[in-house]
Amino acid sequence: MAIYRTILIVLTAACAVGAFVTGPLALMTAVMAFDAPGSEQNIWVWVASLAILSIPFWFVVGAVLGWILYLRGWPRSSLVAAAAPLVVVGVGWALLID
Repeated sequence: MAIYRTILIVLTAACAVGAFVTGPLALMTAVMAFDAPGSEQNIWVWVASLAILSIPFWFVVGAVLGWILYLRGWPRSSLVAAAAPLVVVGVGWALLID
């Protein structure tokens, strides 16, 4: 059980770094969606802007859900929940770079 806790602590720290890094980037990017005149009336601009703003939130959700599952006695599921946002970001960066 101790190895699961250690891995979960590392994943939680990685999620915290991810949330702190993507937070300002998401704020700057979401505001730029409303540059064009009249874009504030377009519903899809709002949807895209809110989707971009939710990115740091998913890191926090992954870390919190990981600890909840760990405390409930599901250590492997907690690692999956905490690693999921990091895996998604890794795949996104791999697709962006390639």
